[in-house]
Amino acid sequence: QRVCWLVGHHHTYGLEGGDAYTILIESDFLVNIYEDGLGRAEAEKIGKKYFHTASGRRFLEVMFVGKGGR
Repeated sequence: QRVCWLVGHHHTYGLEGGDAYTILIESDFLVNIYEDGLGRAEAEKIGKKYFHTASGRRFLEVMFVGKGGR
């Protein structure tokens, strides 16, 4: 039931869905930023609004915002 809820709401932002939901949202954004070829500014904007975990912010920084970013 929990997995079905997560899958069904992973494009519904701003819900209080717990840690698994937060991680799913952040990882989905990482994939979307990559697939859409978004630039540093767009990635930073998304990060400020949707990334809440230290790990998620670090992945975003390393992959898209920091020295190695697009």
